[in-house]
Formats: sequence, C-alpha cells, structure tokens
Amino acid sequence: MSADALRAQVAGGRVLVLGASVSGLAAERVLRSLGAEVIVADDARALRDKARSEGRELVDPDAIVGARFDLVVVSPGIRTERVERLGLDGPVIGELELGYLLAAAPITAVTGTNGKSTVTTLTASMLGDGAVAAGNLGTPLSAVADSGARRLVVEVSSFQLVWAPTFRASVATVLNLTPNHLDYHGSFEAYRAAKARLIERLAPGDVAVWPVGEGAVDAIAIPRGVEVRTFSATARDADYRVEHGALVGPDGRTLVRVEELGRRAPHDVANMLAAWALAEASGAELERARRVAREFRGLAHRLQVVAVRGGLTYVDDSKATTPEAAVAAVRSFDRVVLIAGGRTKGTGFERLRDVAERIAGVVAIGESAHRVVADLGDAVPWIVEANSMDEAVAVASERALPGTVVLLAPAATSWDWYRSFEERGEDFVRAVAALGR
Repeated sequence: MSADALRAQVAGGRVLVLGASVSGLAAERVLRSLGAEVIVADDARALRDKARSEGRELVDPDAIVGARFDLVVVSPGIRTERVERLGLDGPVIGELELGYLLAAAPITAVTGTNGKSTVTTLTASMLGDGAVAAGNLGTPLSAVADSGARRLVVEVSSFQLVWAPTFRASVATVLNLTPNHLDYHGSFEAYRAAKARLIERLAPGDVAVWPVGEGAVDAIAIPRGVEVRTFSATARDADYRVEHGALVGPDGRTLVRVEELGRRAPHDVANMLAAWALAEASGAELERARRVAREFRGLAHRLQVVAVRGGLTYVDDSKATTPEAAVAAVRSFDRVVLIAGGRTKGTGFERLRDVAERIAGVVAIGESAHRVVADLGDAVPWIVEANSMDEAVAVASERALPGTVVLLAPAATSWDWYRSFEERGEDFVRAVAALGR
C-alpha cells in the first residue's frame, strides 16, 4: 500500500487504534490529521477510567467484538491471539507499519536483543542535521514520518515487526540475538523469525550491517545482492574493528582510539562500531562521526553513574532487562552488589552465574525475587530479598564494602512494580539520593 492509498483509505473512514500506548496515541493523532474517525480501545480499565475523568473516550475492546473498521492499527506488544479473539472486520497493521507507509525519507533500521537504543541514537547523531531517531526508543515512527527528515533511523522491536507486513529499510542491522520475550513469542525460534523479517526484506543494493561471531544472527539468511558490512570489537577480520587500540574501518581509516571513548566496555565498543558502519552506509561524514564518538557518554539508565558516596559507586542500568545485558553490566566492574529481579520474559537468571566471581552479593527485587534466589543463591556470597527499591538500596549500601559498585541491572522487565524501565531507574536514583537523610 502506498502513502496515497493509505490516505484515501482512512480519509472519512472508521479506524480503530488498539492500545493506548505512546505509539497508539501517536497513531491516533496522525490518523485524525488524515481525516479518519478514530476509536481508541485498551484492555486496561485504569487507563479507561483516567481517560473518562479527562473527558476523553477510551473504549473496552470487548465492547467492539466483530465490529467493522476501514483500518485497525495495533500497538506493539498486543498478542495476535488477542486481536483474533476480537474478530474484527478490516485490515490490521501496527503503528510501525503506519509510520513506514507515510514515511517520506529513507530508513536505517536497528534491531537485536541488546544495544538497540544506543546504536540508534549514535547513528542518528553521526548523520547529523536532517536525521531523526525514532521507533521503539521513544518517538513513534508515525509521529515523525512526514517531518521533513533527510533520513529516519528507526529502532525496531520484535513486537513491532509482528505487525509490520511490508516495513523495510535500505540499511539494517541485527546487532545480536539471545533468548528474549519468550513469554510473547513462545520460543527463541519464533523470536528470531520476527527479527529476521527486517533482513529478509532488504533488496539488491541495500546494506546489511552484520556482527561477526553472533551465531544466532548468522542463522538469518541475507538476500542475494545485499551488500554486507561486518563489525566486531574482537574479530580482526571484520570490516569495522579494533586494531592497535583504535576503531578502524574497511580501508584502515581511524574513527577514534578506544581510550578516547567515554565508555570502553566491549559491548560499548561494539555498539560504536555498529553505529559507525550504519552511519557510513547511510551517508555520514567521517569527521562528524568522530566528534560524536568522542563526545558520547551513554544514555540515561544505561550503566549511568548516579552517585559516589561513602566509598561506594551507584550505577543505574535499569535498561538491562535481559540476563545477557545484566551480565555485560557486571563485567564492566570488578566487584558489585547487584540489585536484580522484576518481571521475567520467559527466562531465568542462571546466566549471571557466569560472572559470579565479580558479584559480592545480590539483592533480589520484584515478582521474580524468589527465582533470583533460586538461580543464584549457591553461586554468590550472600543474597537477600527486598520489598521496595528503598529497601534494596539500603540493604545493598549497608552490606557493600568500600570500593564496591552498587549496580541496578535487573535482568528483567520493570512491569511488576513500574510502568517502564525509566521509572524504575528514576526510583533507584531517588532511593540513592535519599540515603542518610
């Protein structure tokens, strides 16, 4: 479907937006601007009550079972079986697909399990004026699709790809793949298949930026005629690699020396290489990429040092919502007291045993606290449960020895206690600031 066909379909038509998330509400605004009559539905009764108190209408999806719509736009994370049970009559797409159909600029897309937001932000920054970062990292694609951007750099989740039947980019990457969102997809194979859609839709002349040594990613077939540019923080034969302490490109050009980076952990270096490769494939100039690489200090809630007090360093990595991300966080320090737990995505915490020698103790939080204790209890010197972030920070601070890092790296989502990983990180920062008051 073309942008003109979409506009013709929804103008004066009846459209349902399923899910009053940030992306759902962005879709509502765009569709109304196109002349559609928009109905927004959400399963959350609290959201419906709040909307009613504000004079807005937010309907219960069960009240529209079997209804006919000219278009249905689904927010990320809503399961296919939920939509099927509603028996809606009309074409169904996701907000990402809506944004893609309306997009006036070429797209560079980033997916994977870990590092997506960082690489998306870096890539857009390296491209400079005229490039806009959007998608899963915060700003919905539909909100900026017609913004006049020269290029759209889009973070894409597996949830979004499920509902995006034609979304495609001209430059794309799958940074890495480890088991994630198994509670939604049902299996790692289904999760990988969702991610693979991004690569399978590349056309001859497009560019795939590819990690070296990521076996799960290598299982994804790259279409014939697609140019492949590889990156790795460890492999010497990658196009974008580390050589003699510097980040170098395919022809030996140097971006920066590793020591110039604000963050130098292996995954930080890999993210920088991936972003450079994506940015160059999208038209970035080397000097701007160098400046961004030297100035970048990371995103909020991603290995962010929030305080140093009493001989302890407090680090917020609330974005570490998978065991693999938490392992990478722990490996960034010599000795940590780890605050972990939350709502799991069909995985446990056993992977943290790989870095047990760096863990001085664990404070388990959230609805999976018992699982944290069961998976790690015999691998670390001590482990206790806490019933709030304040208690977790207090216990960690009391038991940590000087020189230790108190690290929030939950290895799980925030959706048991909080609405987002950002809210969880902010609560950690608040609890740290409240110590000793």
